[in-house]
Amino acid sequence: MICGIVAFVCFQMIWCCRMNRCGLITTGVFSVIAGTLSVIAAVLVLAAGSSTICNSQNYDDDFYTEPYYEEDACKVGINVYVGIAFVAGGPWVGAGTLFF
Repeated sequence: MICGIVAFVCFQMIWCCRMNRCGLITTGVFSVIAGTLSVIAAVLVLAAGSSTICNSQNYDDDFYTEPYYEEDACKVGINVYVGIAFVAGGPWVGAGTLFF
């Protein structure tokens, strides 16, 4: 996420300050890095599996008796994160490759 913020700021600096070629290349590199890290994070979470991640939670406590805290809600949340990470990584990589 931090790399994505840096890439976003670089995009804004190019737009506002009319940077030279070095600035364009730097922004392209940051964009590709941000997209690649997002996709890697999604693959790692997907490889770990939502059942493995959710089974590491302790649902025996009385606090987790509400239906929201069931294991199925955890699996849905993990799958949503993976989907968002894949969708967010694509435009970063695409925008970064357009700079080259």
